[in-house]
Amino acid sequence: MTRAVPLPTETEITAVVEALTREDPSRPPAVLAVAARLGLSNATFWRRFPQLAQTLADTRRVALRDRARTPERPVHELPVAELARLRNDKARLVNEVRVAAAEVQRLTLENQALRTQLEQSSGVIPLHTRGDE
Repeated sequence: MTRAVPLPTETEITAVVEALTREDPSRPPAVLAVAARLGLSNATFWRRFPQLAQTLADTRRVALRDRARTPERPVHELPVAELARLRNDKARLVNEVRVAAAEVQRLTLENQALRTQLEQSSGVIPLHTRGDE
C-alpha cells in the first residue's frame, strides 16, 4: 500500500511556479520540476491536477517552440562576454561528453568481465558472438 501524500493547495502550486519562473525567466517551468519542488511524483501531479499540469506543459511547449523559431543573432553581433560564456559552456559540455563516453566504456568492460566470471562460476558454455569469431 502506498503512503498518503499531503496535496498542495493551488496557492502553493502558484508560488512554486512563480519561484521557478524567477529562477530561470528564459523558459517556463516544466511540470516535472513543479512536481518535484512540491514533493510529488510527476504521475501524482498529473493525476491530481490535470488541468494545471496540461496548462504548464502547453505553456512550456509553446514558449520553447516560439524561441526555436526566432532567428538568433549572428556570432559577429554577440557581445564579447556572451561569446566567452558560450565558449566556456561548449568546452564544459565537450568535457562532460568525453567523461560520459569514458564511463560507458568502463561499464561495458566491467559488464563483460562480470558476465565472463558468472559464466565460468556457473559452468555455462559461452556462445560465440559475431565479434568473437
